[in-house]
Amino acid sequence: MATVVTDLDGTLLVHGKLDEHSIAVFKALQTKHRLVLATGRDLESVKPFVQALEMERFQNGAVILLNGGELIDFQDGEHVKEPAMTKDQAKDVLKRLAHHAWQLYVVANGAHERTPSPLEPLMRCIPLRKVRNVLRHPRMQTLPETIDKIAVLGYWGTGRRVAAMERATHTRYIRIGRFWDEIVPEAWDKKNMVARYLKKHGESAKDLFVFGDGENDVRMLGLTAHSFAPRNALPAAKKAARHLFEPGDVAKIVESKILRL
Repeated sequence: MATVVTDLDGTLLVHGKLDEHSIAVFKALQTKHRLVLATGRDLESVKPFVQALEMERFQNGAVILLNGGELIDFQDGEHVKEPAMTKDQAKDVLKRLAHHAWQLYVVANGAHERTPSPLEPLMRCIPLRKVRNVLRHPRMQTLPETIDKIAVLGYWGTGRRVAAMERATHTRYIRIGRFWDEIVPEAWDKKNMVARYLKKHGESAKDLFVFGDGENDVRMLGLTAHSFAPRNALPAAKKAARHLFEPGDVAKIVESKILRL
């Protein structure tokens, strides 16, 4: 039995959507193999893809959320949530990065709130979907007691500042896209959740297929020789993967490498 672990944005999804061919392939996969969606998204934003793939009906897979902070196993209903960032940690992170990014926003318990930014008028003139989506979120009034992650849009500070922030706040700074980064508790890692899932179900890394495109995927790409990154992935992901593929071809690879064997 193979286990397929795939990131969503920039990997499985094309322009944020799941095409009909991919839906058909991954439904067929779940009849004999395991499917794990491993993403930085929270549960609410992943539900449409879980429903489209009928993962709860097949009960042969899982979702790893928030870059390794949460795991839901559809086979037995197990729901694991690692400790989130504390309010004091988040305050320290925001203070250290406030003047070195276009926009920061906080994700907590499914809510997305942006911090005030003096650059907001200029940001509204930028014709990028990611920027428009951030500006749709309400402004943060008070910081929650626990925070899942802090998203960073357009960081222009130094790597030394990031390293100092990570050490001081016990967090991990991850580059997700070319202008998009995220900060999570240092223990959160997709790799750890994938390893936990494999061990629980007695599956081997030799039957593991991993797909990812960002720095949040690098460690889990190193779990297996069957690791794939799209050609437009971040350099770190392409370096970690054993194989490169054309964007949008995850389903084709699953068909040729697993379903047709």
